[in-house]
Amino acid sequence: GVVLRKRAPTVAWEQYTNLEGVVQAMDRIDPVWTDQWKQEGRQEGRQEGLEKGLEEGLAKGLAKGLQQGRAEGRAETQREAQREALAQNRALLTRQAEVRFGGAAAKALRAALARMDSAEALERVAEWIVACESGDALLARVEAA
Repeated sequence: GVVLRKRAPTVAWEQYTNLEGVVQAMDRIDPVWTDQWKQEGRQEGRQEGLEKGLEEGLAKGLAKGLQQGRAEGRAETQREAQREALAQNRALLTRQAEVRFGGAAAKALRAALARMDSAEALERVAEWIVACESGDALLARVEAA
């Protein structure tokens, strides 16, 4: 009320009972002020919408990023576990070959096992360590595979 009375002191503001009537009266008295008031309202609305949209966008982006990061972390952990399991199996096979065929065969087998990157290939070598009669026969089978 105080702002309106200062802006238009001759208007009987009490006769207006709703905002629409006030806006129409102000539009008749001072159209520039009404346009400015509407423009300020639009600007505030846009700013509020922008801030809310940014906040929601950041929250959704963060959630998606966290989800993707977790998935990538799990995948990397699984790959690391597989690499570790392969390394342990290579060490075990080398030790078995050393016990059965001696140090020279084990050393040659270690180099061949380093080139194998699947559990299935290492399983075949484990069977050959048992089946082969000599270190040379084992190495020949491994090299042929």
